[in-house]
Amino acid sequence: MTTVGPLTLTHPAARVEHIGFHQSGHDGSQGQFTMESSAPSTVLEDRGRNTERTGAADVVVDPTAEIRSPVTGTVIRAGGYIPTATTRTTSS
Repeated sequence: MTTVGPLTLTHPAARVEHIGFHQSGHDGSQGQFTMESSAPSTVLEDRGRNTERTGAADVVVDPTAEIRSPVTGTVIRAGGYIPTATTRTTSS
C-alpha cells in the first residue's frame, strides 16, 4: 500500500510480488510513499523526466490474478500505453 497526499492506494491484487517506482511521463504526478504493509519496492533510476522519482509505479502480480482498482472514484481518463523498455526472457 502507498499514500499520495491524503489518498491511500491499496494493492491491485491479493498478492503483489514487487513495486517498481519510477518517474511519470505526466507533469503534475505526485510522489508515492510506501506504508509498512506495502509489498517490497524499488525506486528506479532517474529517467530525466523532471518529475517525482516515485510518481508512477509498475506493480508485479501473477498474470492470472484478479485485478482491482487501488482507489474508489470515477475514471476521468484512460488510454493505451506503449512500453518504452524491452522485455528480456531467459531460457532454462
